[in-house]
Amino acid sequence: MKKLKKILKWFFIAIIALVIAIVIFRNEIFLKILRMEESAKMDRPFTMLELPEISDSIYQLLMNDFENDARDPYAYVLNEFDNHDIIFLGENHRIRHDLLFMQKLIPLLYDKGIRNMGFEFALNRDSLLIKEVITNKDFFDQEKANQIIFNLSPFWGYKEYIDLFKAVWEVNKDLPDRAEKFMIFGIMHDFDFSLMEKRSDEFDEEKMLKIRKGVADGDRFMANSIISNYIKRKEKTLVYCGIHHAFTAYSSKRTGAIVTDSIDVKTMTISLHYPWGAKEGSKYRTVYPVNGYIDSFIRKHKSKEFAFGINVNQTSFGNLTDTTSWYVHDKNLKLSSLCDGYIYLNAFSMAEGVSIQDNFINGKNIKYARTQLPNPELRDGIMRFLGSKVFNQIAGLDADIKYQFRHLY
Repeated sequence: MKKLKKILKWFFIAIIALVIAIVIFRNEIFLKILRMEESAKMDRPFTMLELPEISDSIYQLLMNDFENDARDPYAYVLNEFDNHDIIFLGENHRIRHDLLFMQKLIPLLYDKGIRNMGFEFALNRDSLLIKEVITNKDFFDQEKANQIIFNLSPFWGYKEYIDLFKAVWEVNKDLPDRAEKFMIFGIMHDFDFSLMEKRSDEFDEEKMLKIRKGVADGDRFMANSIISNYIKRKEKTLVYCGIHHAFTAYSSKRTGAIVTDSIDVKTMTISLHYPWGAKEGSKYRTVYPVNGYIDSFIRKHKSKEFAFGINVNQTSFGNLTDTTSWYVHDKNLKLSSLCDGYIYLNAFSMAEGVSIQDNFINGKNIKYARTQLPNPELRDGIMRFLGSKVFNQIAGLDADIKYQFRHLY
């Protein structure tokens, strides 16, 4: 009996010690599980999506227009402002080289006389805070720059987006006091995901209206932000946003189209190169744009790393046809129906995801961050017991571009 009691005693001590260890090291354990899952995910078998062969006739058409009209991507954007008032530059989200391109583009825009940028990744109500950060001549306030993105979403703490504010600050800090400054204004509305009670609420418009704090149409809100700024400043403007908001013609309900239809301005959509969502029934989640002809052409004519921008409305690139993406409805889609200009920066196989800003979610703001997790089951479950390292890591999962693009050349 004494031996049994002794065994039970040590058994309960071991259980208590295990529980204490789990409590103390819960964040490290959870992060370890996440990393193991990420590693296992990359090891899962997959099939590459092959690129098409280009016929000699199509190649010749593309090559002629490429040699005559293709430009360095920076020069391409700058040149298009000669004939446009507002340019919507659309990204797919979280692709690192897109943000690095933008950071280098900002000083060139300033030299060109373009000093106004609308930014989807900041709240419209934070435009004064943005101005404070980017016009501070003494130092770059990293904490306030982080706060701008945190106010948008605690789960968008990507360094490369925050660094856009620093790129503007670098331009402004050395300008004379009376010189015109480069300005960024936010165009996004608020969200409050603490009001989401279950995942299915995202399909309940009445619930989503409350989560969007009364904003019935997000695209119209962003369009109105751009319109009011343009009317006030009367300055040419670059709008950097998600590609689906950037459409000026493909969909009349999108931000770009609403702006185009509402005020007397010349607008255009420039699309950054990104994988298109696959048509329903495909074994792939994403496919090459316009059936892969752009990717095949640049490999054959130059190299997969050769960056360029080109106007698709006035070239054979605009006639490239897509049959495999979700953009196709009743008939096949021409590239010129989706955008006016196109920028290719790199091959999908070379793409990397953005990185998490150090200490973005931290001890000071994690309480609020928990309330904004748009997954009520996680928010009200295990995430109540986990710390900032885990929260930051979760945001990084959505930026795993290597995995998302691994089936593309």
